[in-house]
Parts: sequence; structure tokens; C-alpha cells
Amino acid sequence: MFDKENPYWANFFRDRCLEKKTEGLKYKFLKYTYVSELEEGYLDELQEKYDFVYPDILREYYENYNESVIETCEFVANGKEIMIYNILSVKYGNESVEECIRNQKNKLIPKYYIPFARDVEGRFFYLSKKDSGIYTDINKEYCFGIKHPMKISDSVEELFDVMERNIKTYEF
Repeated sequence: MFDKENPYWANFFRDRCLEKKTEGLKYKFLKYTYVSELEEGYLDELQEKYDFVYPDILREYYENYNESVIETCEFVANGKEIMIYNILSVKYGNESVEECIRNQKNKLIPKYYIPFARDVEGRFFYLSKKDSGIYTDINKEYCFGIKHPMKISDSVEELFDVMERNIKTYEF
């Protein structure tokens, strides 16, 4: 069992966290925010390099909360259960957006999808360059690409609104 009073666990978060979730944060789904400042111009360079534009809300999220930890958000979209567990870091961390984009070379992910989040089982959620919608693969067994795309949201704004209303807190 995860013991939150364990000094090793506490030291890890004390060293890495800028602040624990408070009422002052913009999004209720944020659990912890990390110190992970992006270099000025990094998002512009990334967008130019991979030929896409982040919506303002996602750009603001990355500028303020890159590499933050979110609460799990569970909801139903198009009759399918959706569980968003992690918004990918645009830079840094074990799995960044840029690293995932580079992995598109294997052709499992069409170039018009930008990886953006993951579920607890490892499936990705993608921002579409074509219509700014959010997509995932409906096949739960297929998490290393997108064979059967399903739109779960018309925009990042809509998705964040749904996430705000569907936070599921798990205690360990």
C-alpha cells in the first residue's frame, strides 16, 4: 500500500512540486503542478517544426502547467467509457509530445494527429490538425497507434470542460 506519510514518497513530491493542488489553480483536474518552465519560443518552434497550431487554451496550459499531474477524469463519449489519466508534457518527462510525434515515423499515427493525453491503459488521445477535435482509438487493445479513430470532443476547450465535471479521485 502507498503510504503518503512515507518520507521517501513525501520527499519526492516535496522536491518536484511547485505547489500542491489549491483553489487558486485554473483547473480543478490538476492534482500537482511541477516546476517545468519552457524556454521562450519553444511552443512556436515545435508548432513550426511539425506544422500545426496549438489552440490558445492548450498553449496556455503548457505555458503554466507543463508536466503537471492531473486527477483521473472519467466520462462517456459516443457510448464509450473514456478515462484520461495524463496530459502529456510538451517537453520533459518520460514521454513528451515531441517524442511521441517523432515516433510517428512508424506510420501507426497519421501526421495530422498530435499526441496530447493518455488513458490508464496507455491509449493516446490526439489533437487533430484537420478539425481541432480530440480523437482516440476505440479498440482498447490497440494503444500504439490509431486504427479506429473516434472523436471524443470537438475541441480542447470542450474536453477540459468535460474533464472539470468528471474528476475521479483514487486514494492509494
